[in-house]
Amino acid sequence: MDGGLEQPQIDEIEYLKLTDELKREMPDLLTDIKNPLDGFKKDEYEQAFLAYIKEHDDILREIEDVYVCSTNAKEGMQTLAQEFVEYVKTSLETETKKRKRSQKLMDYNMILVVYLFPALLKQNQRSGEAFAKALLQEWKQAFPKTNLHLASYEEIAEGFRQRFCYITTAVCQSLNKGDNCEELVLLRGYRDGYLMGLPGGQRVIQEYYDVAPTIVKHINRRENAEDIYRGIYETYLRTCIGLIREDKNEQCRKVYTDMVYELEDKYFS
Repeated sequence: MDGGLEQPQIDEIEYLKLTDELKREMPDLLTDIKNPLDGFKKDEYEQAFLAYIKEHDDILREIEDVYVCSTNAKEGMQTLAQEFVEYVKTSLETETKKRKRSQKLMDYNMILVVYLFPALLKQNQRSGEAFAKALLQEWKQAFPKTNLHLASYEEIAEGFRQRFCYITTAVCQSLNKGDNCEELVLLRGYRDGYLMGLPGGQRVIQEYYDVAPTIVKHINRRENAEDIYRGIYETYLRTCIGLIREDKNEQCRKVYTDMVYELEDKYFS
């Protein structure tokens, strides 16, 4: 029994029907969003997140119902998480090309981190954390390279008050690339789908944004700023994009980190 509240009375047949229906519907929590980066912008995320909750309110409620009606809530959440991850694995196996599989998994990672986990933590008072942790555990076992983490809506919204991808944005602006150019989209997805999930990843990102604005300010003061940005793109960012496409996330992290350190040495003071 959870939280001292009385457990609802439900027989085994009704409980099995409830869980079977939920297992059929749960994939919608991932597949209903075709491009998770579309709404992941400072002025659009709140609206996109609330729309996600509204669209999937019935499924979120059913997860809560399964939790409170189960005689073993923890085991029930673990079973649901296993079923959910098995669906994802099957879905990825249908993609014959490695690049498409990699992109699909990155999309799923993004949806988990910025929509599903925050929705569970916000909406499901009793089951949210339990199911999110069970799902995270199963996900890491199935896809160990992703190494995601739980974050609330409030934590993610706070992140928008920081200037993510600062140097990349400055480079892309210099090269007349838009805010939604492929480079920025891929690097934002990498940041939220991989880097933030690493142990200490949030600290690394925070440290980066402590120095990045000053680096950009000093570059912008140079008469050859456009040449500098073009050099950054050719030397570092093009390599990073290629590594992300090849699912070589750790190699990308090293290249990007080296870029920041070298630019800091050259332009910070």
